[in-house]
Amino acid sequence: MFSTRLHEDDLLDANEDDFHSVCLALKARPERALPASGLPLQLPLRVHSLWGAPLHLVWQPVRPDEYIRLRLRPFLAFYRNRIPSYARKRITMRITLFMCAAAGSTIAYVASKGELSSQWAVLVTSAAACLTSWMEFTELGLKCERYTRAVVDIQNILSAWKSLSDVEKSSARRSVSCTS
Repeated sequence: MFSTRLHEDDLLDANEDDFHSVCLALKARPERALPASGLPLQLPLRVHSLWGAPLHLVWQPVRPDEYIRLRLRPFLAFYRNRIPSYARKRITMRITLFMCAAAGSTIAYVASKGELSSQWAVLVTSAAACLTSWMEFTELGLKCERYTRAVVDIQNILSAWKSLSDVEKSSARRSVSCTS
């Protein structure tokens, strides 16, 4: 169900089964697009791909099962893939910060005995301060927490949707509450 349709001339280069080629034909000649029955023509046409999901119109109405397939599952995969890398970066930064603090203390102790210049302690301490600032700027801990919460919320929506009977799934009110 598309919100626009093309003149037949414009579909000569487009494979009607391939949504991507239809969208490209629409983008190439938007002035030739006709409003579909009862729906206003919405321009500018924006084609949008979501992390490997098939191309679709941003405002195209979809059924709940399609919404789950086109939106929720790609978001779930996106967040699940990002959590481990952010957690590793966070742990690596914390370990490095701990090592900088230990090295700074050791260098300061050795420098107090006169065996080493205290400039090295300043250098290590400033590196630790830079790392601390970068950790606060990137907010990896909060990002991991937000992504984990998003995964849990999406899984709750999917579980609630799976638990419904076919009659409940066909209810418009139930569909809107599960997909919004």
